[in-house]
Amino acid sequence: MLQTQSYHRWGVSFIIGLLTLVKVVEANDVDLELESLMNADVQVTSAMKRSQPISNTASSIYVLSNKDLLNAGVQSIPQALSLVPGMQVRQIDNNQWAITTRFAGGRYSSSLLVLIDGQSVYNPSFAGVYWENIDVPIQDVERIEVIRGQTGTLWGVNASNGVVNVITKNSIDTRTGYANIAAGSEQEYNMNFRYGDSIGNQGSYRVYSHHLEGEKASQGFFPTNDTVQLNSIGMRADYAFDDDITLFAKWNVLNSRMGQTTRRVNTATRINNSYNESVERNKIDFLVRFEERLSKNSNHMVQLSANKETGDQEFLGEEFNAVDFEYQINTLVGEHQIDMGAYYRYNDIKLDSVDYIMDFGESNKLEHYGGFFQAQLNIVPDTFHIVLGNMSAHNDFTGWENQPSFRAIYKFSPKQTLWFNASKAARVPSYLEHNIKLQVSGSKVKDFVNTGNPLIDNYVLATYLRGNPNIEAEKTVSYEVGYRLAQEDYSFDLSIYNTSSDNTLTYSPAVDPNALNSVMAALLAGNAPLALSVLQSTPVNFDLASLATLNVTGVDAVLSWDISPKLNTELSYTITKLDYDLPSGHIVAISRNSTLIQAMAKFNIMLPHNQSLNINVKSESGDTYKTGDIFTTDIGWRWKIKPNVMLSVNAWNLLSSDSYEYLNSNELHTSPTKVEKSVTASLYVEF
Repeated sequence: MLQTQSYHRWGVSFIIGLLTLVKVVEANDVDLELESLMNADVQVTSAMKRSQPISNTASSIYVLSNKDLLNAGVQSIPQALSLVPGMQVRQIDNNQWAITTRFAGGRYSSSLLVLIDGQSVYNPSFAGVYWENIDVPIQDVERIEVIRGQTGTLWGVNASNGVVNVITKNSIDTRTGYANIAAGSEQEYNMNFRYGDSIGNQGSYRVYSHHLEGEKASQGFFPTNDTVQLNSIGMRADYAFDDDITLFAKWNVLNSRMGQTTRRVNTATRINNSYNESVERNKIDFLVRFEERLSKNSNHMVQLSANKETGDQEFLGEEFNAVDFEYQINTLVGEHQIDMGAYYRYNDIKLDSVDYIMDFGESNKLEHYGGFFQAQLNIVPDTFHIVLGNMSAHNDFTGWENQPSFRAIYKFSPKQTLWFNASKAARVPSYLEHNIKLQVSGSKVKDFVNTGNPLIDNYVLATYLRGNPNIEAEKTVSYEVGYRLAQEDYSFDLSIYNTSSDNTLTYSPAVDPNALNSVMAALLAGNAPLALSVLQSTPVNFDLASLATLNVTGVDAVLSWDISPKLNTELSYTITKLDYDLPSGHIVAISRNSTLIQAMAKFNIMLPHNQSLNINVKSESGDTYKTGDIFTTDIGWRWKIKPNVMLSVNAWNLLSSDSYEYLNSNELHTSPTKVEKSVTASLYVEF
């Protein structure tokens, strides 16, 4: 508590110092582009699956522009998401992340939908994301839209906590050459190259590549091995046949080799050991989208995407193939907007069993399909409208799931908006939650019964984590109210929410009581060898179940303020409270009853001679991740040497001691390392 109070005092002094600094900054010839989201009324697509002003959106949405990303000097999508208020971004090691919002994040979190240009990038085995393999050139990102809260009506199952949609630039805006070379204390090199040009008078394209080699951390619970090697190439093309018909296509090929320290069971001793090894992944993504304006009031879209990914590591072989098809039509009927669409997704999952993984199940070909309908009814034009919608989707595990929603927006004035959102969402069990059986670190007899015999009490029983084909979909009902205020030099965004979930995933340890009775009887008869022989064939089963309820309440508040033409800032404060109701004997795999409080301050200062300074300060308190309080300070300096040449230096975790950001020991194979101070220098050249 004293440490947290000192952080808050330091933060106040820091802000006062910045306000003083801006008064003495010299005039320079750099024009500040005021990019307050509310003032510009940025167009977003993720909240309604069509372009719409952010001020007309009944969702807690935040947008990172390309300029925000370049100012902060981020090198990856996970780093970029750490700039978003309310996003919980915890670095597990130098290449693994736990990321979510309005919940507790984990390596295998499955309630946050992640899209790149509308294409889902989730792993079909655990329905989550390998964040280290989301490889999008930062310079080609137009914006990142983040919705905190449920969006199942439009995006389907497993979007119950939110959506991250990374939207890249149209290739017509990248018809130049570009190179970015970076190096630092944790990176031997990080290189991006891109070249773009026109296709006649109607189209354009770009080709790009990325090459990264990173160092391992120096401190961890075990000898560290979290090195990074990544190479990727890709292409995007955009073509306009005429004013009404457009085509967008892209592909990306990636190869990565990530070092890792894993914890997994030794089947002979039945206890966990740590192993230094690497995992090699190869991934191919493809997307094509066709859009046509049918009339002045209607348009439609067809999208086909596919991806193939393989993973090769000592304890597991993976292969995933996926094909997605989507169709959507938007039309205006009088003053009212109608949106509807359908989708089909096919997944083929192949996992190779090893000695401690006994079963992946028989069904490895999964299908998802469904459709949505949404109507925006303008009750009082430009003042009050409501949005009614529903997504009906079918999956192979729980059948049909319905996800309805109701939204309302009332505009007191063009600059003040009050909104309300009530929705129902579903998280469908993953393939592994249904099918897997694997051996985990063993339980001791004394965890279940105390025999009084030390040899027996400390005997390690074979222990297994078992999937459950009867797991039900997690059903979530959420209510949220928000307020937006946009003035010429500042904006304020507030949202308050409550989310209740049934059928939340748990597991419970169980051992055959008859076997324990036989052990006790053998000991009473003085036959310890017989007791040991019984224990050798007595397993402990950790069976997955959907029996818990979860209540999440929280507040997100964001204030953006252009203090002067030379300084703009953003202050945010987020509270997330998790409250579980568990049956006796059941355990939550990742989360716990906890309250996480996040405070963040971001400053962008324009300096003389085409220079700028970016400072991000973040404090997180609470025991959600077993780490105690986290305090980070990142500072970036940029110098635009010429119109086409820029130099930047970024320091990460500058004023904090090396510490763990994630210590959840219940999660399989996860072995965290300390997040250390680091410095990166980057050179950007456009030609």
